[in-house]
Amino acid sequence: MRTARAPHRPHLPGQRPGGVTFRDNVFAGAAAGSPIADAHNTYDHNLYARTPGVPAADTGAVRGDPPNIGADQGSGK
Repeated sequence: MRTARAPHRPHLPGQRPGGVTFRDNVFAGAAAGSPIADAHNTYDHNLYARTPGVPAADTGAVRGDPPNIGADQGSGK
């Protein structure tokens, strides 16, 4: 799992249009919700928390609020 934190920013740091696939990631927005408006990249089987919508092409999208645990507290999977 990869994590990119960009509090109070409208987009991820260094995000450029085109050709990036975001697969098996967790996108957790701000408490008030953070939209994902990106028609240039591909999203596949990601988990979305506190986002008002998910990219339409992410047919394997899961919505929910993931627990935040430290790496040493994982399930070992």
